[in-house]
This record gives sequence, C-alpha cells and structure tokens, in this order.
Amino acid sequence: MAQSDAFYQEIATEVDGVLVELGTSYSVRGPAVYDETTLTRGKGSSRTVIGLVAEQAVAANMLGDAMSTWTARKSLILQASSLPQPEEEVLVDGNWFSLSEVKPIRPADITVVYMLDVTR
Repeated sequence: MAQSDAFYQEIATEVDGVLVELGTSYSVRGPAVYDETTLTRGKGSSRTVIGLVAEQAVAANMLGDAMSTWTARKSLILQASSLPQPEEEVLVDGNWFSLSEVKPIRPADITVVYMLDVTR
C-alpha cells in the first residue's frame, strides 16, 4: 500500500458522501440469460447505483485535475462502490447507456469515481 492510498481512499469516501447527498439512484441491467431448456431469453440481472448527472463544468469543478482528459458535455458520475461491469447498461434520462464505456478516475490506483459520457 502506497502512502498516498489512504489519502485517495479518504477522497473516495468524501465523494461517495456528496453523491449520496446530491445524487440519485439509477437502474442498471445485466444481459438477458438464455435458457437452453426452454429456448427462451429470460430477464437479466438488475440493481441500482448512486450517481449524479453533471454538465462538463460541474464535473470539472467537482473532480479538478482528474478531469483534465475528460471531454464529455454531460456525464454520469458513479460511486466507486458501484463496480460497473462492461456487459451492463444504466438508465439515464430514459436512455440506456452501456457501462462498457465507463472510465474509472484512479489517482494512485485508487478508484475515486466512475465517469460515463451520457451526452446525446
């Protein structure tokens, strides 16, 4: 464990608190499951995550230097504990977005948040 790890873990905890206070729940769905016995596709898994949709200026203000390479006009900021999987999708403003495009913000190998471009 690097000396900076504790600092960034504390930052992740602080950001989680902000997201819980100001964010909302978003539905996440997993891929449908194929049943070989009935030859049908059943419902996939579902869960909720906490996040916040923000315009580029708000996200940059919230995350500072970590946003230096992020260019999305509208982003979904997800808690580090959301652990998005590439085969999942999240429902934002009535549209499903693939979590295969999610980017972790990871200073010092500690994931602070996940960012997803939800510009349409």
